[in-house]
Amino acid sequence: MQSIEERIDELFAKTREYEKSRNYYSTYGDRSNIFHVIKCFDVPKDLEEKWMDYFSNLRLTSDMIDHISRKTQSSFDHAKRIISIGDYWLIEEWVLILSMRLDLETLKDLFAYKGAPFPSIDLNGLCEDMKIASQTPKNKRNFEYSVGLIKKNCALPFLDVWYESGKESEKCKYPLGDKLYE
Repeated sequence: MQSIEERIDELFAKTREYEKSRNYYSTYGDRSNIFHVIKCFDVPKDLEEKWMDYFSNLRLTSDMIDHISRKTQSSFDHAKRIISIGDYWLIEEWVLILSMRLDLETLKDLFAYKGAPFPSIDLNGLCEDMKIASQTPKNKRNFEYSVGLIKKNCALPFLDVWYESGKESEKCKYPLGDKLYE
C-alpha cells in the first residue's frame, strides 16, 4: 500500500500534465484535494510543512482564476441540473454529482486560503438538495453504494461527502490510519 506522501506525489505529478495543457480546473481541482488532506488530516510534520510552503507560495494568475471560475460554474450548474431532474438517480449519477460536489468544496477552500475570488455558487443549497434526495427509500441504497465507491477509488482521503470548507477548526487534524474515511 502506498504511503500518503507517495499518493500525494503521484496526484501532483498528474496535475503537472493538466497544467501543461492549460486545464487549470483539473489542475487545481486535484491540487485542492492535496490541500484538503494537508489541512485536515494529521500528516507527518515534514510533509505538512513542504505542502503548506507550496500552497503559501502558489500564485494564481487571472487567466487561471477565470478558467477555473468558468469551469466551476459549469460543474455546479451540471450538478444542480442532475439533482433537479427526476426523483431517482443511478449509481453513476450519484458518483458524478458527489465527485463534483467534493471538488467544488475543496476548490472553494483553496481559493479562500489564497484570498482569490471564487464564483458565488450555492453549495449549501446543492448539498441540501442532495441530502434530501439521498434519504429517500428509492435512492438510499444507490447513494450509499456510490459513497463507498468514491471512498474506495479516491486517490486521497477526504473528511466525508458533506465536508464544508471553513467549518472545522484550523487546528483540528484528523488521524490518518488504515481507515482513512471513518
